[in-house]
Amino acid sequence: MVASGGNQRLPRSTPEAFGVEPGAVTAFLEAAEATGQELHSFMLLKRGTVIAEGSWQPYEAGRKRLSNSVSKSFTSAAIGMAVAEGKLSIEDTVVSFFPGELPEQPDPKLAGMRVKHLLTMSTGHDVDTVVPVLKSGETDWVRAFLALPLAYEPGTVFKYNTGATYMLSAIVQRVTGERLVDYLRDRLFAPLGIEHPVWGSCPSGITAGGWGLSLTTEEMARFGQLYLQNGQWKGKQLIPAEWVSASVSPQMSNGDDSDSDWSAGYGYQFWCNRYGTYRADGAFGQIILVMPAEEAVLAFTSSLSDLSQILNAVWAQLLPALLKGSPSLPDDGRALAALRSKTDSLAIVPPAASGVPGHFAHHEEYRFEDNALGLVSLRLHGEDEGCVIEWMLDGTLNRLEAGGEDWAVSQWPSAPEVYHADAKPVPADAAAVGRWQEDGSYLIAIRLLDTAYHDTVHVRFEEEGHVSVTFARKFSVTPLHIGTLHAHPAQAASR
Repeated sequence: MVASGGNQRLPRSTPEAFGVEPGAVTAFLEAAEATGQELHSFMLLKRGTVIAEGSWQPYEAGRKRLSNSVSKSFTSAAIGMAVAEGKLSIEDTVVSFFPGELPEQPDPKLAGMRVKHLLTMSTGHDVDTVVPVLKSGETDWVRAFLALPLAYEPGTVFKYNTGATYMLSAIVQRVTGERLVDYLRDRLFAPLGIEHPVWGSCPSGITAGGWGLSLTTEEMARFGQLYLQNGQWKGKQLIPAEWVSASVSPQMSNGDDSDSDWSAGYGYQFWCNRYGTYRADGAFGQIILVMPAEEAVLAFTSSLSDLSQILNAVWAQLLPALLKGSPSLPDDGRALAALRSKTDSLAIVPPAASGVPGHFAHHEEYRFEDNALGLVSLRLHGEDEGCVIEWMLDGTLNRLEAGGEDWAVSQWPSAPEVYHADAKPVPADAAAVGRWQEDGSYLIAIRLLDTAYHDTVHVRFEEEGHVSVTFARKFSVTPLHIGTLHAHPAQAASR
């Protein structure tokens, strides 16, 4: 889904107009790519104006995309608003909101857990509670959370805890009578131009809080700019300035490595970084990076295994160029043209072919045995390296198109972001290519465009024309566990 942003679209200009050399942005993009890490989109703001942006095809910056734990920072904003409205205090105990969900014998330390401990990831647990809550099979996630043992006194030890953010969402719903996503609709989403907010919920209908919010790159950037402006947007104070300041300041120690952006302290659902910066951080590199001293915001989406490499590229290439109050620079046509050439040509290169097309034992269509993904058939193109996979979901036949030369966009089953007991894959926009391999097998690379996830379907050809298919998903917090699939040649009459 591609969103327009309505009348909240940020203004655009050139880097030079805000005192930034275009070459510094180009150098950052080249340094990021040199790490081997994969960015999907980026947007750089200086004093609220977009001075550089781009997306790596087949990804689009205007597409709504799962922000993963960036969602946590929005949940923090909601708590700040509810506190300002007198709905609660961060000193309130967690159990006071849920007297009916307490276990018969709660952990003795549970009574000391307060809202501020949920905010600062210092609940006293020694695991991320979302895992045992989901594995409990309990449809009442609040009850499941409150039944978990505590290893420490609340407020003493930092432990990243997505379940704690879910509890913040549950508290917002309990004190306001509205789901978190609805509570923020007129208070935050509409003023920022975040249209049609989509946010997953638990089996009880409580907004997930810690994950599941979909945003465009620009919507992420606007949220970062809101915090850079101390909660003010177009002359209106959306979030109290004192809440913003507290949220992005170290409230809880999370390490003592001065060279690490994971040890600079944790605020209220925000990570503090080195160099006086802070970030909203979603798994696999969905990032809103705010640089207050530089009056800058960098939002980007990606599929990363090591965020530190990208942050280091920011510190080395961008930060020195984003000087506060720097005057405009003379136009540098050559440098600006080089930057625009770079951003216009950003693309994820499809995997290379290493084999000769046609190694499919004289058959071009295969029928799958029953499988969890609902795959029905695989039809290989005879004239190029592309293919079509048909798959069934809820009685509807769908098609994945894999391009023979470049990415082809269609749909593919994706795991739901919030697990229910009866959760099934859901259709998702995907780009795919097919490539023959040197050993005669066939590899289909699939990119789920609304997420950071990559799928691969590897087809191996066996005796008597049969095939076996292995499936793998990379960069997913909700993996699909699919064993080896088997398929057989379709009968001529069925083609």
